[in-house]
Amino acid sequence: MNQAAQQTGPLNLNISRVFKCDAKTLFTAISEGKLFESCDYDAPNSNFSFDKGGAIHLEWKSDGDKPIVVEGQFTNIDPHHTIEFSWDFNSSELGRKVETLVTVSIEESGGKSTMSIFHRGFETAAQFDDHYEGWTDAFKGLKKIMRELKAKLDGIEKGHIPLDLSFTLATNVDAPLEKVFQAVQSKELVETYFDCKMSQDFTEGQSSGWDFGKHGKFELKVHQLIENQLIKFEWGHGVHVCFSFCSLSDGKTRVTIDATGWQNTQEHLQDSYDECEGWRDFLARLRQFMEA
Repeated sequence: MNQAAQQTGPLNLNISRVFKCDAKTLFTAISEGKLFESCDYDAPNSNFSFDKGGAIHLEWKSDGDKPIVVEGQFTNIDPHHTIEFSWDFNSSELGRKVETLVTVSIEESGGKSTMSIFHRGFETAAQFDDHYEGWTDAFKGLKKIMRELKAKLDGIEKGHIPLDLSFTLATNVDAPLEKVFQAVQSKELVETYFDCKMSQDFTEGQSSGWDFGKHGKFELKVHQLIENQLIKFEWGHGVHVCFSFCSLSDGKTRVTIDATGWQNTQEHLQDSYDECEGWRDFLARLRQFMEA
């Protein structure tokens, strides 16, 4: 008897797997989209913004004329522990949208991490079975991705396999392009929503000091600034960061952060994870500030 047949009322799916890595590494992989990638979605037509309130839009090609579409929103993100998001899909079986919720939890013990997916709210056994199969395949794909990452890290320690530590983050801010750009460029505004002190505005060709208190002080050298389009700078140990801005048709502004330049060492791998979390927090606070 399958799990769905044993339940009454709304059907809830619960599935877990163990990964041979720490919780932070697994969480970072998920935040970069590896879990969704392992679902084998149609990447060119899918996107998501990994921060609280961020939108999710995923598409899969189908045998019919229309793709299979899932839409949702991240409702809670507790770094290295919990990710919660809505997961809404159109049911051909019922002829309407079905609203469900997903909780991803990570628990680390003895250098290994148990990842669980609790997906609740299915209305029919067919929905349950389809998603059980889908999440099972996603776990398999994610395990393959993590094995490949571990192999690269082992290769780094032996000194013969390079690893790309760059990352890209993006979010859609419900505010006009000009105002969003100003909120990133301006010392006065950045200090309003982000926990740092800046010596001056972002200005092309000039340096700006960023003081994070107990987390240290950094000098940023601005290499290029195009108003309402991009800000490129270098900081830390040769890390290059580019903020790019794009106005969307619905009046929102898409902000993208690309970061690269770390060396292929375990220490710099940790630095890249830390910076990824820092810029993700920056984007979340920017959205909250602009949309308040």
